[in-house]
Amino acid sequence: MNMSNPNSVAGIYTERRVAERRITERRRDDFLGHTSARTDRLRDVSSDVFSSHSPDKLSVKHSKATIILHWGTALAIVVSVGVMFIREYIEAKTYRIGLLEVHRQLGMLVLVGVAMRLVVRYRGGLAKPVEPMPILTRLCAGLCHLTLYALLVGLTLLGLAGTNAHNVELNLFGIGHLPPLVSDDPDLADELTDYHIWGSWVLLGALVLHIGAALIHHFILKDKVLYAMLPGHRVRTQEPTIKIVEKNKS
Repeated sequence: MNMSNPNSVAGIYTERRVAERRITERRRDDFLGHTSARTDRLRDVSSDVFSSHSPDKLSVKHSKATIILHWGTALAIVVSVGVMFIREYIEAKTYRIGLLEVHRQLGMLVLVGVAMRLVVRYRGGLAKPVEPMPILTRLCAGLCHLTLYALLVGLTLLGLAGTNAHNVELNLFGIGHLPPLVSDDPDLADELTDYHIWGSWVLLGALVLHIGAALIHHFILKDKVLYAMLPGHRVRTQEPTIKIVEKNKS
């Protein structure tokens, strides 16, 4: 006659409860693992989207507007200075007047470019460096930029005033004549022209220092300062990662 042993029945019941509890805990861990992985994916995707709209956060590139205005202004300065050097070797009056007019128009273009550059910088800022710079380096960079802006604006206004002092009205890009800054005065015109030439040499020295600093950053310090201003695709400082939670099937 087979009799049920109460202790064995209780033991089987207890083991079944323990097994069910383990299954429940395993399912809960799997669920939490999937939830954590999904949350990490959403967080990384949102960071990637956010970085594409805010280059100052993760990008080592300046905005396209900043890069275009920077190199456009640099090109205008180079051509403007180049035509004046060429003008010194030309005797034909017609060509000399034409080259001088090109120089004047490019000067006004530089002034417009600087104004646009300041607006873009105020509204969007510049891309932050990957590695924090020492405060002295940041102060020197800010002082250099301020000096360049002041020289570009000051030289353009000196050139415009000298043009007016020569009793010449400047037609801005064929749109219309600019109001004169000074009246006709030959002596003042010669003086302003001298200031304009001296200031041009100071600007040249500042540009040499600016270029030298960029090359030092690139070849010696090996940071992203020069790369940030070069044309090309925008690159993030770190790629978004997706954490994968492996299932514990044991």
